[in-house]
Amino acid sequence: MKSGSRRLLVIVGSVIVVVVALLVTAMFATSNPRFCNTCHEMNSGYNAWRVSFHSKVDCEACYLNPRPVNFVISKVQALSEVYYHFTNTYQKPINKDSQLSKTMPSSVCTPCHKPPARVTTKTLIFVHPQHLEEGLTCAYCHNRISHGVFNGYRT
Repeated sequence: MKSGSRRLLVIVGSVIVVVVALLVTAMFATSNPRFCNTCHEMNSGYNAWRVSFHSKVDCEACYLNPRPVNFVISKVQALSEVYYHFTNTYQKPINKDSQLSKTMPSSVCTPCHKPPARVTTKTLIFVHPQHLEEGLTCAYCHNRISHGVFNGYRT
């Protein structure tokens, strides 16, 4: 192999290593909940999460299926959030009609939360299994738990 070809191979290899290192660093840096707060549309949701019972749980624990390949897939899909941010077409607040509430499976919640079969108050009798069998997910009713009210404002 000629020295010019060898030098080109070393340069290309170095560029690939640097690009991969930057991508890996970016993927992990964007996994920090503080990163979620860098977009103005997330400020109230982040602040509500920060004072909620879920503040010790990273965002990705709820929004990401727990497999390495899903981590990479979610990062690629999250690029759409950049588009929504710059085109001002993001959906806010996260509510029962939001895409997230309709698509987040209950399996995201159940590793930490086991729904009681029946909840009874003075004015309500609620049977969780019946609603789950009808296709309603935990997020449909409970999506405001981590991103509820902060300083009097509904997020």
